[in-house]
Amino acid sequence: MKTKISFVGLGKLGLPLATNLAKKKFLVEAIDLNQKTIKTLQRGKAPWVETDLQANILLAEDNITYTTKYDNAHKSDVSIILVNTPTNKKDGSFSNIYVEQSLISLCNNFVENGKKSHHFILSSTVMPRSIKDTFIPLIESITGWTLNKEFGFSYVPDFVAIGKIIHDFENPDFLLIGSSNPHYADEAEKIYLRIIK
Repeated sequence: MKTKISFVGLGKLGLPLATNLAKKKFLVEAIDLNQKTIKTLQRGKAPWVETDLQANILLAEDNITYTTKYDNAHKSDVSIILVNTPTNKKDGSFSNIYVEQSLISLCNNFVENGKKSHHFILSSTVMPRSIKDTFIPLIESITGWTLNKEFGFSYVPDFVAIGKIIHDFENPDFLLIGSSNPHYADEAEKIYLRIIK
């Protein structure tokens, strides 16, 4: 059985990673609120220029769907979140607003559909303690779940450069995974090792 991934955030980094996963036979529900981007992708076209992105989109097409809705998120085994975290110009900190909105939408879908467990993987750049102090309590408050019982949380940051994002995801200098327990760390590792050459 193929692992089903709900992937949130199809920006400059998210779309290359989502298509990398889909071309490696993961079933990916790719979610982004930008309707123009989604319509372009539904036509099989890259919404911007990035090395190998158009080829990736074509290689991924049998295993990926593009949508602005979270309707089928409950059918996924894992969610990967790679949304923008804008920088505060005053102090240089990163905003969690889009990560929080993504988690709220995912969790509301899970509750509405009676989902019993899930693994959340965050790839966006966030400030220290955001996961422990903000994201995990947010998930718990909406779902009623307990960390490492009904859900796990992993953090897998990206080390990529514009112009060679797909290459860098497939050929990273290293893979860094932080996780709420070894079981979820192993699960995240198995996913990412599939795309690393």
